[in-house]
Amino acid sequence: MLSLKPDLILVWGTSEAIEGLKKIAPVLAWEFNRDPVTGWRTAFLETARALNQTQQAQKVLRDYDAQMRVWRGRLAPFVAKNPRVTSLFLYNEQFTGVFGPKFNYSIALARLGFRLANVPGVEIKDGSYQPVSPEALATISRSNTDFVLYIRAKTPDGRYPELTSERVLKTTQVPLYRYELDLQEPQGGPITDLRRAEKIARLLLGR
Repeated sequence: MLSLKPDLILVWGTSEAIEGLKKIAPVLAWEFNRDPVTGWRTAFLETARALNQTQQAQKVLRDYDAQMRVWRGRLAPFVAKNPRVTSLFLYNEQFTGVFGPKFNYSIALARLGFRLANVPGVEIKDGSYQPVSPEALATISRSNTDFVLYIRAKTPDGRYPELTSERVLKTTQVPLYRYELDLQEPQGGPITDLRRAEKIARLLLGR
């Protein structure tokens, strides 16, 4: 870092290295997921101010909001019938993760009009995510969620191998949609959010 001679350092807000980095150059520290409502927006504007790009950033946000309204409008009929979504992801071979309200995928879903539904009996202490067992997944039902969005990576040949967690979820009779994991996870920004909104909309609307 010293050899790079930076004028400004951008760093994750909870990094233990912040104090040491401040000795090298001014530091702007933020957490993109710190707010389940604004998500990355605050950090985006803070970064823009630090780089004297506030006007450009505000235009980006106006364009983002306009396009998000388009996708929200297209999804409105689906949301009206299925407002509650449980957002899951493959944690490891034994456990599935459930996203809380502070995770970027959850924020994108909220902006599209959905309400996040947790797995019954599971507490997500920091609002980010929590691994859950297959037994916990069996408690999901139409009484506590309308559908499951399962975020997963495909194999190199483009398949979704069936997992133990998926076999359990199928027994619940709750509609299950597979969403292909993208490389921007877990943080996001206007470009990533709009790509996710479009992908989610097309997935749920069957287009």
